[in-house]
Amino acid sequence: VFSSFIASISSTVNSMRLARAEEIKQKAELRQFFMDRNLSVELFGKVQSVLAKEGLFEVRKLENQVQLVKTIPERFKVQLHREMFLNSLAKVGIWPKWSHKEDTQFLLTVCHHGMKEHVSMLGQDVFMPGRDCLEVYILDSGSLEYLPSGQMPVECSSSSDTEA
Repeated sequence: VFSSFIASISSTVNSMRLARAEEIKQKAELRQFFMDRNLSVELFGKVQSVLAKEGLFEVRKLENQVQLVKTIPERFKVQLHREMFLNSLAKVGIWPKWSHKEDTQFLLTVCHHGMKEHVSMLGQDVFMPGRDCLEVYILDSGSLEYLPSGQMPVECSSSSDTEA
């Protein structure tokens, strides 16, 4: 049993290594393309930014895409979710300051059972007119435009973008 567990870990690590190697290869090819043609660093940065936003360069793995995370003990998942979500949750202006210490267990439960990562691409619809809103989005990075029914668009950006 232990050897099959080790074998599955080795297999997962190798497949992750191959996927990462392919991404590194693609980025190197793009860099070489720009260097061979003596194109500007500014344009290269813009192209990389667009590719990252469109998901052509994976910006980061989501939790549910990492097979090994699914196998870790629950207590570590609780800590993982705390570190991933608690700061973002605390920035939402609905919690009194005193509750951050007194309601720690409640906030940890929200992080562990009520929050998940979501990545939206440029131009992707997050909310659709006439449909019930089943989720709340806390922007960690980037911005979005919200069009309330019959009103002017509202620009929403992450607190990290506005603090910079």
